[in-house]
Amino acid sequence: MISARSTESVHVDVAPGEVARWEFAIEAYDIAFTALFTPAGQEPVVAAEEARCEAGLARWRGEHSPAGGVGGRLELRFDNGHSMMRSKTVRWRAAAAAAPAAARAS
Repeated sequence: MISARSTESVHVDVAPGEVARWEFAIEAYDIAFTALFTPAGQEPVVAAEEARCEAGLARWRGEHSPAGGVGGRLELRFDNGHSMMRSKTVRWRAAAAAAPAAARAS
C-alpha cells in the first residue's frame, strides 16, 4: 500500500552478469513509476524512464541488463505524490538472475 502523497522504493541487489526483471500491477487508479540502477561505486543511471502507470492494463514489466555486466543495486520507485487523498495498492515482484548465455557471449 502506498499512501497518498508518498513514495515507496523496492531495492534489488544485482550481481555481476545478472539481469534484473520486474513486474507489477496496480489495483485502482494510477501511480508514477521509475527504475534506477546504481552500479557499485558509481552514480545512478535510469533503467526505466518515469511513466504514469494505470490500473487495469494487465501487468507492467521491465528488465535491466547493466552495461558491461557490472553488479549494483536496482531501485524500483513507486510515486503516489500526485494523489492528495487516495492510497494505491501495488502488487510487485522483482528478482535478479543470470543473463541468458547468448547475452553473456556478446
